[in-house]
Amino acid sequence: MKATPDLKPATLSGDPSLLKALQGHKDKITKCIFHQSLKQVISSSNDGLIFAWGLRPNARPNKFIGHTGAVTDVAVNPLGTLIASVSRDTTVRIWNNNASAQCTIMKGHSAPVRSIEFNQDGSLLVSSSDDKLVKVWDVQKHKFV
Repeated sequence: MKATPDLKPATLSGDPSLLKALQGHKDKITKCIFHQSLKQVISSSNDGLIFAWGLRPNARPNKFIGHTGAVTDVAVNPLGTLIASVSRDTTVRIWNNNASAQCTIMKGHSAPVRSIEFNQDGSLLVSSSDDKLVKVWDVQKHKFV
């Protein structure tokens, strides 16, 4: 099959086209989410890292380092200013979604944490863990309710 110079990105009715390949993780990727308004992809991995990939040309990813175990899930608040992550290290972390990558560590689970999600306005988080608990966290106070 010959490539033609007038190739365009695929539409929903056409064949899919690869627009960009994002590389950086050193182990299996556990979650990948797309933040529509920021045109950003956020990924987590068994390597303990989180990347926030801008989809603009030549954009460099923000790298979030701090978990001591595999990152099992990530979520982004509705405004896109915060990223929440959970890990096998039993912590819930809230990161500033910018190059500073500052984070707050919230402890409350006694076993690996599997999932995290913001509520609709971003004021609360819910996490689930192998300790058989679901916890609701206050994002501003950095503790569970």
